[in-house]
Amino acid sequence: MRRVKLDLAPRPLSGAQIRQVRDALGVSQGVFAAFIHVSVRSLQDWEQDRKEAPGCAARLIGEMLRDPSYWNRRLREAVEMADSV
Repeated sequence: MRRVKLDLAPRPLSGAQIRQVRDALGVSQGVFAAFIHVSVRSLQDWEQDRKEAPGCAARLIGEMLRDPSYWNRRLREAVEMADSV
């Protein structure tokens, strides 16, 4: 049996990094907040470094930061699905 040590804790994100992701997706705070299912107020607090994004949000936004083009496609797909309903 092998033991593996994993560091799975999400990395803290600065407000600038969160804004960078939102800008890369080309969406407003309201649209981005809805996409990640948080309140606009929470997103504003994170972007202005008043509060730190909690673990699950930090993980998701961190993944978006790594590959914004994939998340841009996912966002557009969500908008298209909403339009077709």
